[in-house]
Amino acid sequence: MSSTSKALELRHPASLKGVSVHFPASGRKAIIFGCFLVLHAIAFKACVDTSGHAYELALEKMRKINRDHVLNGTLPEDIPPQDVLPSTWSPNAWASAAMFASVSLHVLFYLLCHWKVGFKASMLFSPASRVSEGCYLLVQPQPHRGQAQLVPLWFNDDHADGGFTFQRQRYEYFDPKEDEEVGEVRLVKSPVDNEISTYLQARGLRGHEVDSLRDRFGDNRLQVQMPTFVQCYRDQLTTPLVVFQIFATLLWAADDFISYTLMNLFYILMFESTTVFQRLRTMKMLNNMGTKPYPVNVFRSNEWVEVSTADLLPGDLVELTATPPAPAAGANATAAPTEPVAQVAMDIV
Repeated sequence: MSSTSKALELRHPASLKGVSVHFPASGRKAIIFGCFLVLHAIAFKACVDTSGHAYELALEKMRKINRDHVLNGTLPEDIPPQDVLPSTWSPNAWASAAMFASVSLHVLFYLLCHWKVGFKASMLFSPASRVSEGCYLLVQPQPHRGQAQLVPLWFNDDHADGGFTFQRQRYEYFDPKEDEEVGEVRLVKSPVDNEISTYLQARGLRGHEVDSLRDRFGDNRLQVQMPTFVQCYRDQLTTPLVVFQIFATLLWAADDFISYTLMNLFYILMFESTTVFQRLRTMKMLNNMGTKPYPVNVFRSNEWVEVSTADLLPGDLVELTATPPAPAAGANATAAPTEPVAQVAMDIV
């Protein structure tokens, strides 16, 4: 881990605004947690020490008002209704404000880490001057092309020094060469610009090549990642609008409107849950609109095997079967085709 104040900036494609290297700062995280713990302890002690003060003050104020009414000879029907006494264990106003501020600050810190990736990187991560195992990359896209993310960097020795996934695209990290100062990240590139003779001489993939290529390229499918209901519900409840609604609702509890507060919280949670169900239904509908995987014949390890299209990899030799046209209306459906079915091997790039 580096103690420098500026993170290492890696070379990156034009589709990205910046890529910087960071390490998790476990020590800094412990210090921040300790600071909040001390604040909570101080506020809680103040609440315990002043427990019942608010009740005593309100009771003394009520007695003073009653004495003034007696001395002034105010008739019972002319005495205005008095305020309800607080709970006998309620602390004074300053202790309550300190506890409220302590908890609110802690919640706000968590929400800022969730809303702002840059804030999370500056508070819970430390900048690094080198790339090594266990580091994270702060990937920032170009404006209006999505949100920045902190992604872990994984390593392999087959095709590149490392890689990561950002916005459902795979990137590779390459260590700097002798004449370069910093490394570079690139999109995983399929072998589409080789010499024509390379494709003509292709003999399919070997067993060891299949595993390494699958680690590099992943599955041959494009689908919307389906989060769980709990994950989607958590993200929905931490949006700024919902947080403001919950915060404004909890303020009613400070005036002893407990029933109103609970009712509002129930309505908010129920409404957001229906929104989450709608989002999950939309994601499932998008996935169902895509082409489903189906089996094909692939030449691997000097033999034809049947695999799913989701398992196809660059370099595979696939057998294409020309399906004969359907018979015309009224024709004999059992008649044999006039031309044989053609089967052609094709190189997948």
